[in-house]
Amino acid sequence: MRIAAAAVPVLCLALAPQDARAQTDPADPASPAADGDAAPAPDTRRPLTDPELQTGIRLYSAPSGNWDLRLAFPFSIGFSEFDLDAGIDLDAVSTVSVVPTLEFIVPVDDRWTFLPFAGAGGAAAIGDRDAVSGQSTVGILTGGLRAQRWQPFAGRYVSAIAVEGRYDAALTSRDGLLGDWGSLTGAVEFRRSFGAPRDGPRLQAGLYAQGFWFWDPVELEIEGVTPSFLHTQKEFGISLGGSRPYKLWGISLPRVFLGVRVGEGVRTVRLRFGRL
Repeated sequence: MRIAAAAVPVLCLALAPQDARAQTDPADPASPAADGDAAPAPDTRRPLTDPELQTGIRLYSAPSGNWDLRLAFPFSIGFSEFDLDAGIDLDAVSTVSVVPTLEFIVPVDDRWTFLPFAGAGGAAAIGDRDAVSGQSTVGILTGGLRAQRWQPFAGRYVSAIAVEGRYDAALTSRDGLLGDWGSLTGAVEFRRSFGAPRDGPRLQAGLYAQGFWFWDPVELEIEGVTPSFLHTQKEFGISLGGSRPYKLWGISLPRVFLGVRVGEGVRTVRLRFGRL
């Protein structure tokens, strides 16, 4: 698999993984479950406690309560620099991407959830458009399967882990398929809640780390120069969200992640709204 070097920041952004239904914070006395004035109606649904699974727009909920269908809007802004094996430095490239994604939310229990997903969107260079060798805009196709676990501990703390296998492709109206790649991702996040539970949703700040492995290495090709290859990437950063998701214009807002991603010859600072 081969793509132009200038398309790498698009690749980095398109890998932003992608974003579902949750109950209120179980540690929050203001939660309806803790209200002793009225008995809640029986709920036969499998409990979902991760607020990340409340984001986006719910399109359909199965009568059995075994799954939901949601539309998420993963959004990323990235600032990338290249330092290829050939000793050539490319100018920094800034990109923005948004890939609306359909997700099937399939709870296994109150901790584990499976999320098959498929999406289509686009990415574009911002600022210096010449930095992408004329490919200033590309279409993005994505699909895969995600498993996510949410685990509260010690009152104010939560750990989240996610494992994901996915396929992505970048296309242009001029050249057709620019490149495609498959990847496996593992991620872990630790969150801490702030604020009094009686005040409603609490702020949750966190630290996260992600690792990416491409089973079909990405070739960074420059004409006349020995290509470099991208096999793995790592990302570290901070996150911000709430114990219950906030809504804007009817859309439940996802968590915000700010991190630094590094790989063979590529360094990217990313601000994204979406999944861990």
